[in-house]
Amino acid sequence: MKRLVKTDAFRATVHFIVIADIAVLALDDDYHNGSAYVSLDIAFTLLIGLEIVLKSIAFGLYSGPESYLKRSRFRILNLIVLAASLVSHLGGAKLRVLRGIKTFRSLTMHSGLRRILRSLIRAIPFLANVGTLALFFLLAFSIFGLEAYHGAYDNQCSVAVEGSNSSIADTIFEALPRAYCSGNDSCAANNQACLPLGPPSKHINFDSGISSIFLVFLVVAQDGWVTDIMKPVLEGTSYWSVAFFVLIIASMVFLVQ
Repeated sequence: MKRLVKTDAFRATVHFIVIADIAVLALDDDYHNGSAYVSLDIAFTLLIGLEIVLKSIAFGLYSGPESYLKRSRFRILNLIVLAASLVSHLGGAKLRVLRGIKTFRSLTMHSGLRRILRSLIRAIPFLANVGTLALFFLLAFSIFGLEAYHGAYDNQCSVAVEGSNSSIADTIFEALPRAYCSGNDSCAANNQACLPLGPPSKHINFDSGISSIFLVFLVVAQDGWVTDIMKPVLEGTSYWSVAFFVLIIASMVFLVQ
């Protein structure tokens, strides 16, 4: 049995099964032969379990210098992946999400990937220090934005409607392109007035600490921050505010590097 599990053919077969199992998961489709993919997934799961059983019989599960679990700590991950796969099939549709864990099995196949994982694990304390510093900058910028740009998203250009007919005012406002302003002079070119209409969303503003942190995080992630976050602030306050956003990007790039 020891000779069998140490052969290159056995190792190559296990690698093929793992890769094929991941491919089946990626191609799973309930609308086209979904049951066939499930059957293949179950078969590959049983074969992966058979590999663990054969190696445990040959070297032992825990006792012995070459036992399955003592030879490499990453094999504990293999057992977790196998258990998650079995639970996903026995627990019904709600636990199918656990099948995604099976992709981690590929990380333990090659020694190069295992070395990378070990390096990442050793770097966790240093990454925690960098994360703490990044959190400090995130809070600092969010507090500055809260104090400097409170209400920056409130004033917007629209047509002033006399009387108390708010429905007409809302209809006109929704029909017009959204433009932010700091005074009536900003809207005079379009014969509109700068009105306090409130922010476009309860999340897109610097009016509270939570929303301020959220906006700074979006700027760091560079997710639509130019048109949705920076441009309204520049139009509602001053174009010198661009320095605030540039400083956020520069600080976070410095931390990442």
